[in-house]
Amino acid sequence: MSVQGSASGLPPDMHLKPLDNAALLKPLRKAPDRAGAGVFPAQIKPAPDAEPPAVPNPPVVKISHAAPQAPAYDDEEDDDDSDSTPLRSGERAEKTPPAAPGAFDYDDGDEEEDDEDEDDDFAPLRSPAPRSAYDSGSDEEEEAPAADGPASRRVTSYRPTDEQMHMMELMKKLFEKALGPTLSAQQPPQAAPVQNPAEADDLRKVLIALQQKIREVGIPVVIVIEGLSASGKGMTMSRLIEGLDSRGYKTHPVRKPNCVEETYPAMWRYWTQMPQKGNIALFCSSWYSELNSACFACEGEIAEFLPKRLNEIISMESQLVCDGTLILKFFLHVTQQEQYDRLKKREKKKSTAWLVTDRDHEQNKRYDEYMKGMDDLMSITNLSGAPWHVLDAGNTKACAQQMMQTVIRAFEDALAERRHNLRPWDVPALPNLSPIPPLGFPPLSSMDLQKHLDVPYTDALRDLKKRLNKLQVMLYRRGIPMLVCFEGWDAAGKGGAIRRLTAAMDARGFTVVPVSAPTLTELDHHYMWRFWTALPPKGHIAIFDRTWYGRVMVERVESLCTVPQWQRAYEEINRFEKLLTDDGAILCKFWLQIDPDTQLERFEARKDDPEKQWKITDEDWRNREKWPAYEQALNEMLQRTHTAFAPWTVVEANDKEYARIKVLRTVVDAMEKRLGGDGED
Repeated sequence: MSVQGSASGLPPDMHLKPLDNAALLKPLRKAPDRAGAGVFPAQIKPAPDAEPPAVPNPPVVKISHAAPQAPAYDDEEDDDDSDSTPLRSGERAEKTPPAAPGAFDYDDGDEEEDDEDEDDDFAPLRSPAPRSAYDSGSDEEEEAPAADGPASRRVTSYRPTDEQMHMMELMKKLFEKALGPTLSAQQPPQAAPVQNPAEADDLRKVLIALQQKIREVGIPVVIVIEGLSASGKGMTMSRLIEGLDSRGYKTHPVRKPNCVEETYPAMWRYWTQMPQKGNIALFCSSWYSELNSACFACEGEIAEFLPKRLNEIISMESQLVCDGTLILKFFLHVTQQEQYDRLKKREKKKSTAWLVTDRDHEQNKRYDEYMKGMDDLMSITNLSGAPWHVLDAGNTKACAQQMMQTVIRAFEDALAERRHNLRPWDVPALPNLSPIPPLGFPPLSSMDLQKHLDVPYTDALRDLKKRLNKLQVMLYRRGIPMLVCFEGWDAAGKGGAIRRLTAAMDARGFTVVPVSAPTLTELDHHYMWRFWTALPPKGHIAIFDRTWYGRVMVERVESLCTVPQWQRAYEEINRFEKLLTDDGAILCKFWLQIDPDTQLERFEARKDDPEKQWKITDEDWRNREKWPAYEQALNEMLQRTHTAFAPWTVVEANDKEYARIKVLRTVVDAMEKRLGGDGED
């Protein structure tokens, strides 16, 4: 990923705008109508043992922006792959006409070939999937075409049906609406052809040497391997990691969310699995297959969740890319015939039959729709910092070699950037998505800090504690998460406000998260990673004593991050908070404001009190000297992150009792507003 910077503004190729479906990613397997297409010319069937007759101008396969095709191999697996024509750049994907499933009784023969066909979606062991109606397991019964197999699906054209076209047009409109009207026609990065590629062993040696250099310079790497069922994702990943040091990577097979993952936002399980600097995270399936499957499982709700999820995915990838993460996304393409053959072969073997599910057969029957869905997703998310590479998976060995070559080139480009001290990815504005508009905020100098309680403090505190305890139970029963975030000047009273807040709640339902200087592990991740790991599950409350806003205050003033990093952080924070609130969380943000004289008075009191001396440090005195710089950063922070979904509450904290009651009232009001009438039960 070699990106050249510019002297002013964003580098040209870092404007990672989404790419247009029609202009970029052509359908991976749709063929044009032909004369006489009103009758399906053939039906899916296993490849015959006999050599097929030669035909003039045999159909070729095309996939958009494919990685360079490795040279043909004299593999035994190619002999069994009657439907696999090597993909060549610039050619159109034209599917071999499927034929009816006749007798599916051929000898697997080569043991190595069988291994390559093992399922890539390795899931926890489950009971063997029931064989489908068109595969009874009996050779005699397979003589006749089954009623509900792919052969019985009578269609009149290779083109999608009107219903399919309507659904895909809806997806495209939703994508465009979610991402704004401006779509770039930028072409995806093309991998340069490799002349006389090295043998697999040589590629592994090159790759493992480059991995060590990646670790030395601290480049985090994310590799996504996508594809339909039986496309060979697992086997291809296994071949790739043969060239990697096992101490520097971790694999993440993505399955249906478990009971724990379902209690967090959808992107939580991906954010928390992102690698440390110098390490590699390999995702076998990912957020893309999850979203594509959800579009078919919840077609009636697609208009509601699709734009939101798509924005979250592009936001995550953009933030990681701008933080220096190298992202490589691969899609392994197989034809409908090849997918069908592989599923049938697995069902015939006891060791692999349990891997085949009804969902796999359904995906094969609706192959056109699933592929069109992935076309749309890839065209929208083909970013210059996180490109898609579509590979022909008909030959697993050749596919793995292409992937290894692509990874090697990407590693070399990333290392070249570091050698020349280039940071083209560290831009001041988050790319790909339009900024979230803030509401603005008045300067803190306009606040009246001399406010006092107009009711007895003890009575108000007792009443609010009772209401808060009751509301916490209601949140738990409703499964609503809540985040209460505290920021403020040193000695403004954050700790005292938190103690009054927690004293009213059941300790089993909340967590206090004290935020200080990041640890070495946290520094090796994106700065938001440690906050993703601290999010509360549904029904629980997380109280943050300082927050992610340290990026635009302490780190900005103390020059602990680059200027583009803190400038970009405003949008990253807004998107993080919007994701939380869109997922149903209640978010309360407090800034405790005091004047310099009050702070000095409290500092002196702490210094003279043996029981409070631990609260005052040399750093507090040093930060006090930078009050003007912090106040400038603070005013900009409030102006740019005060949003309709996550507003700031400034607490006038010169009077501690007034501040504590205002915090409790604000939290109680937010709970009651969300619970509605339930809060009065």
